[in-house]
Amino acid sequence: MSKLTVPEQVIDIQAYSKGPTSKIDVAKVAPFGWLPVVLLGSAAFIDRAEGSVTLGAAASLQEEFGFDDAFIGILAAAPSIAALLFVIPAGRWADTRNRKNVLLVTISLWAFCTLGSGLAVSLAMFTVFRILLGAATPLANPSSSSLVSDFYPRRSRTKAYGVLRSLETAGLPVGTLVGAAVGGLFGWRVAFFVVFVPAVVLIVLLYLFFREPRRGVGDEVSLIMEERLDQVGQVMTPPVLGSPEAGLLVSGPQSETIVAGPVTYWEPSTPGQSGGDASGKRSKQPGIIKSFKLIFAIRTVRFLIIGQTMTFAAFAGFFAFATLFFVRTYFRPDFIFTATGTIAVPGEGQALAGGLVAGLSVISIGLFSVLSARIDTKLGAKFPTLRVTIAFLAIVLSTVSVALFIVSSALPVRLFFFLVFAGVNIIAVSNLSAAIADVLPARLRGAGFSVFQLLVGIGSSVGALSVGVVSALYGNDLRYGFAALLVPLLVGNLVVLLARSSYVKDANLVLSAVKASASY
Repeated sequence: MSKLTVPEQVIDIQAYSKGPTSKIDVAKVAPFGWLPVVLLGSAAFIDRAEGSVTLGAAASLQEEFGFDDAFIGILAAAPSIAALLFVIPAGRWADTRNRKNVLLVTISLWAFCTLGSGLAVSLAMFTVFRILLGAATPLANPSSSSLVSDFYPRRSRTKAYGVLRSLETAGLPVGTLVGAAVGGLFGWRVAFFVVFVPAVVLIVLLYLFFREPRRGVGDEVSLIMEERLDQVGQVMTPPVLGSPEAGLLVSGPQSETIVAGPVTYWEPSTPGQSGGDASGKRSKQPGIIKSFKLIFAIRTVRFLIIGQTMTFAAFAGFFAFATLFFVRTYFRPDFIFTATGTIAVPGEGQALAGGLVAGLSVISIGLFSVLSARIDTKLGAKFPTLRVTIAFLAIVLSTVSVALFIVSSALPVRLFFFLVFAGVNIIAVSNLSAAIADVLPARLRGAGFSVFQLLVGIGSSVGALSVGVVSALYGNDLRYGFAALLVPLLVGNLVVLLARSSYVKDANLVLSAVKASASY
């Protein structure tokens, strides 16, 4: 039997929180299109870019203000620590407020803090604005992650989160490049002014072209597609596999219109399990403490969030000092030459190193993100635990890449392992994000991703600070600092592996709850 095109499956659904119903084709991989995740990814990109300009301009900042590697670690870690103040409210707002408005306010705060950083007249003033930027950063992630789950059904979530996390991750090297290149050639203040402009543009785009979806609509689309295919006698893919086409075999064209409305809220009936509301009534949104209890009652969530935290700790620590490492090791002004053959000034060395790091990172992130989506599409129907398994293997490769980067000495070899590290990290992050969304109910995804943001913030702070402190202890030798990152990577390997055994069960329970309370 050959695989044919999936038939049209038109439904009339209350897709958005306001306005009339919308007609969508649930047979499409992205029934609502890819513009929503591109806009959300752009917000994450700008966030990372604005936060990482300091890392690229570290040499220029050290020259002007005079501080060692330990303080660079503080500059990298302090914003993440400040972010802990608003992580919990951010999750609550993502579950109870208009998420579009949350994003608009947050990006406005980012723009203000970035502009203030460029106008700072002292190290203290500069540090304060960086801390304020860090405090505002977590306000966006829970809302963005929750919105992606509502716009994209399960079969396309790995790809959707791949787009979101790829743009977010790419913001780090691009911001580093702006800090290194613009900061090295035109002054570090100009670098901050440059990244301020895209934030203003994005605010306008979000206001004009982005609509707030109804919570849980992505799960409903997943369930509707499953049931419609089952009714016409087609071969079904298991609901948790995340495959957009695999296994969908058709015998002829089908096109029907059905109407779907909001599902009732639900709460787990036992720890780690989900069940419909027996009374049929809509329950209130649980409070913060109860939400956290419900989230951590899900075994898979506990392990996946901890694994993602460890991965981010290594990622943040490595990229915080990557440009500075290459500047010191390979781009010293005593042997770097310009196109005219003259000895390069330190600013040009910083720009060259930043361009190398950013260029490799963006290329690697893009290629490996596409690879991750294709793996999920081709193999998702065959391997129920694919997302978790791929994340585990990616973290293993990250560990090996960091270790070999440290012990190598040749520039081409180090560049290769740097490229692998950047690429496999995006595979791990996109698959972990999709898997977390699969095992969290719609009404708890904001709180769930705020927990994720909380632990990731802690992990990022510890990772960056550890590299800076260990490097300072060993005479500003960043190789020792990078070696410290092997610890969180090894822990991440273990906890993600432990999540495999419960992933399928917890993901199926979420869809079972949606089905039990569906009102279409």
